Amino acid sequence: MYAAVSTFTLKTGTSEAIERVAQQQATLIKSQPGCQWIAFVKISEDKFVLMQTWDTEQHLEEARTATMGKGTAQLGDVVLSRESVQGEVIAS
Repeated sequence: MYAAVSTFTLKTGTSEAIERVAQQQATLIKSQPGCQWIAFVKISEDKFVLMQTWDTEQHLEEARTATMGKGTAQLGDVVLSRESVQGEVIAS
């Protein structure tokens, strides 16, 4: 199993933008082969985390290719930064 975690920082006062597209993006990501679990977590008014788990690293990479940019395009210029990490799950 592989996991990916992305942290997004938004412009102050724009959190409604992610709330507007989160469900649509979750549906798109969940439809990709190998997706086990996904969650968007609002951790503050200007920061949220996207967490995902996948059957294999290949599923994760293929899903990133298929979905990359679709959500951020809908968010326009409200995203200030994105930091992502991914790796093999060694315990759950």
